[in-house]
Amino acid sequence: MLPQRLGKEHITKTISSKPFSSTVKFVNRKQVVDAFSRYRHRLHMGNEYVMGGTYPGDVTLIKRSQTTSPDYRLSEVCEGHVNVINVDADHRSIIVGENAQLVADVIKTMT
Repeated sequence: MLPQRLGKEHITKTISSKPFSSTVKFVNRKQVVDAFSRYRHRLHMGNEYVMGGTYPGDVTLIKRSQTTSPDYRLSEVCEGHVNVINVDADHRSIIVGENAQLVADVIKTMT
């Protein structure tokens, strides 16, 4: 169960705070409340999800190099080999330039 502090009252209080409102630009308050609500819903789904078994095949994970998790615990839920490819990038920079080419090359070898 998610903490109550992630409820609508907390969301409204957070988006009204000066540090948040001065660093994040949205068109209007409703967009911010909607974005937080969707995020809260995703957290709740992840918290409640129970796997029905393990994945029988191999998995390739392309991830940011600067993370504390070696494979995001995929080896616990995959029966096959977990191939980890580290990239010096974040969520945005992984899809542009040389990083995007690296991801494309990895995908090409898998098909």
